[in-house]
Amino acid sequence: MMKMIRLAAVFLTAIVGGLGCASQQIQETANLPFSVAVMPIEATPRSDLANESEAETLQISLDLDEDTISKAVAESFTQHGFTRAILLPYPDGITRETFLGWPEAKQSQWWVDSAKDAKADLILECNLAYSPTVSTERNDKFWPNFVLFSIGGPFNMFTNDRSYLVKADLRASLFDLNPIYTERSDLFDRQSLLVALQSETDEVTLDFTDRAEDAGDYALGLILPSSFLATENPTVDARVESEVVRGLCLDLGKRLIAEARDVVTAERLVSFFLDPQSVSVVRESASQVRLSAELVLLKGDAEALGEYKIDAGETSVTGSFEEGIDDATLSTRRDRYLRFPLEQVIATDSTIEVIRLTVWDDSRDRKSRSFTFPIQGSQPELTASR
Repeated sequence: MMKMIRLAAVFLTAIVGGLGCASQQIQETANLPFSVAVMPIEATPRSDLANESEAETLQISLDLDEDTISKAVAESFTQHGFTRAILLPYPDGITRETFLGWPEAKQSQWWVDSAKDAKADLILECNLAYSPTVSTERNDKFWPNFVLFSIGGPFNMFTNDRSYLVKADLRASLFDLNPIYTERSDLFDRQSLLVALQSETDEVTLDFTDRAEDAGDYALGLILPSSFLATENPTVDARVESEVVRGLCLDLGKRLIAEARDVVTAERLVSFFLDPQSVSVVRESASQVRLSAELVLLKGDAEALGEYKIDAGETSVTGSFEEGIDDATLSTRRDRYLRFPLEQVIATDSTIEVIRLTVWDDSRDRKSRSFTFPIQGSQPELTASR
């Protein structure tokens, strides 16, 4: 593992934007050239998770929708650097309840087969537990907002002066699919786990404009401080649920960026990785795309990289790597790193937006990883397979 620390440090610049400013970049995005399949998220209400507070308990309750949170998480993953995210479907004609009654091995096989059909490189499994209970209280902006009301009237309506206390816990596991495709691992033994993430939300703050339902609320807002008004209604219910989902996804995205190196290098699974700085995928014409990339191998279990395969829509190109070149920057007296350039032109039509590269090393197990790249000018895509 220590051998990989050196290469992880060298390529942190490419992954999160620079060694010197990694802590700042961690809030933004990463370069994660993968297609990730997202399993539908199981959302479980649990009364034992209630936020311990003396705040006023409301009649409204948190009811998080599986489809909404699943789509939001997938969108978050594209926003934080993945090439695309695919929401996997339940089997045709099978209800969610029936599916969850299947044996775990059968459920797992369905998700793996669905991810393979979608040409995914990684798969995300999430579980969400939350308390249905929602309570509310005036927060530390109440008195400044009261002063603002006294001076400026309606301007106090735009301050987040009321807190809604909730409890939601989202746990996510991101797996590399290549060991699973080759049956060297499965979703249960977790040997192909890249990162485990946890996201939590315990408070949502809303201003009066978030909470008000109609003109009557706004009329009252002209004569009373907004903190006392429209504290509980269907609009508040929907907004709290929306903000809980948004907060969970933002937090999950930040934690994902913090673990980006482990996703890219996958040092527990393979001894090679893609150099993100080297990748160029350019459409040279309506019928041709050129891929340029370099992969780096730490010699040990594997002495070299073996074959590669490039998929672009219905078109596939295969080939073998030439002899690796010594990487003097990474190599030491004990550890030898080899760099393997790849340059390939792929014939494909103009509707194709991504290409997929699969690489095998020459080890006894022929370990592999796959990568998905947007063609220059394309945007990360969210595909709903529902």
